[in-house]
Amino acid sequence: MPVGLGRDLILTRRPSRMSVTSVESGKSRVSWPALAGWSAVSPLENFLAVNTIGIADTVSGQRQDELRLLDLEGTILWARTLTADPRLFAVSNFGDVAIARERQLLVFDRTGAEKLRVPIPRNSVGRTAITSDGRFALVASSAPVGRHGTGGIWIALFDTSTKTAVWSRKNLPVEGGKLAEVTELSLSDDGQRALVRLNTGPVFLLGPDGKRLASWNLERISRGEFDPEGVPRRTWLSADGELVAFTMPVAPSISGARGWLFRVPR
Repeated sequence: MPVGLGRDLILTRRPSRMSVTSVESGKSRVSWPALAGWSAVSPLENFLAVNTIGIADTVSGQRQDELRLLDLEGTILWARTLTADPRLFAVSNFGDVAIARERQLLVFDRTGAEKLRVPIPRNSVGRTAITSDGRFALVASSAPVGRHGTGGIWIALFDTSTKTAVWSRKNLPVEGGKLAEVTELSLSDDGQRALVRLNTGPVFLLGPDGKRLASWNLERISRGEFDPEGVPRRTWLSADGELVAFTMPVAPSISGARGWLFRVPR
C-alpha cells in the first residue's frame, strides 16, 4: 500500500519499481527498480529518505539494496548501495540519515558522506533515532531467535561529532525473560532522554546515562500488535524530553483509541 513521504508525496510500488508520487497531481516525481521500500522523514519534513530492496540479478543472483535521500520536492540528493533490509531508520532536519545494518550503525550526512560507522553486537532487528540537529544517534538491536547466550536488547547513544559512545546498555529488562524487540525509539533534542517501546508491552524513559527514569506497561493485545482492522500503537517524546505520550490498546477506530500524556520533570 502507499506510504506517506513528507507533505505532498507518497511512496508507491509498481511492478518491479518504487515510485515517489505527488498526492496533488498524481504524477510520479522519480522512480527506480526495486521490489519493496520503506520511508523516513525528518521532523520538519524537509528531508525524506527511502530504503529499498533491489531486484536480484538474473546471472549472479545478487541484489542491490539502496538508501536514498530526497528533498521535499522529491528530488534525489544521493543514493548509497547497502546490504540487508532493515525497515526502520531516522532522518534529521539537517539531512543526516541513521540506519542499523549488518551489525553496524551507519550515519550519512546530507551529501551522502559517511558521518559515523560503528559496530553493534546484535542486529537481528535494528532500530535508530536521531536528534533534530543530527548530533546524537540512538541505536537498539536484539539477538536472533534461537541463539543462546546472546539474548536481550542492546541499546546505545552515540555522539556523531566525536564518533564516540555516550552510553550503552547490554540488556534492557524484559519481563519473564521473554524475547523482545524494540518497535519505537525517540530522542529529545539534546540527546539527554530516550523513549523506548518494546513489542512485549514495556515503555522505558531513559536518562542521560541510559538508566531508567520511568516506565509504563501497555495492555496486552489478544490478536496481535498489528491487527489489520486496528489503529496501531504510537509513542511520542517531546523535544525537551519532559512529555511522554502513547495510545493503547490497538482500537478498531481512531475514535475508540485511548491516549495518555505524562510529564516527567527534569
